[in-house]
Amino acid sequence: MLYLGATLSGDGQMRSELNRRIGAARGDFRTLAKVWKHSNLSRDRKLKIFSSLIESRLLYGLPSGCLNVAAERRLDGFQCRCLRQILGIPSAYIGRTSNKEVFRLAGHTRASLIIHERQLILLGSVLRAPQSNPISHLSFTPGTEQPAVTRYVRRVGRPRREWVPTVLERAYGLTGCHRVLLEKCQDEQGWKHFVRNAMRQRVL
Repeated sequence: MLYLGATLSGDGQMRSELNRRIGAARGDFRTLAKVWKHSNLSRDRKLKIFSSLIESRLLYGLPSGCLNVAAERRLDGFQCRCLRQILGIPSAYIGRTSNKEVFRLAGHTRASLIIHERQLILLGSVLRAPQSNPISHLSFTPGTEQPAVTRYVRRVGRPRREWVPTVLERAYGLTGCHRVLLEKCQDEQGWKHFVRNAMRQRVL
């Protein structure tokens, strides 16, 4: 079903919503085909248009979902194909230019890393919220540092990726431990600055 502009699936997966997002972004990109080929527009101007009109619609709201590796690769692949067309770089099979080099030439950050950065910033908001706040109650077991999903009996089979444990693990990779993470999250602007600097170092 469609709710608040997003597709909700009964199995809780993001596949349908991701397909819809990429399809809509692809249609918008093709609609602006004349813009990408316009000789009077600079490359930087085209990239700004791409970020404002295509990327923003593609990535809006996705940080609140839990994407697996395959889904992140699909986003990065679509983004890179668009950048190749804007920059006039042929596919890797023909031109032997890697996706990493395309992102470097475009001065662009991979969609998956943009999502990771926004997820970490959102995690800071969750950790700063009081325990009475619904966003905190739904994310963590009250009075503990355990994700709320640990309260439920896990079904048989391979465990699904959950948002809080996944993003927490990523945050611990940056801060080292839960205590340091909580200290840094208390300063909203400081946490945003820390996350952006850490993610920028990963890109470089």
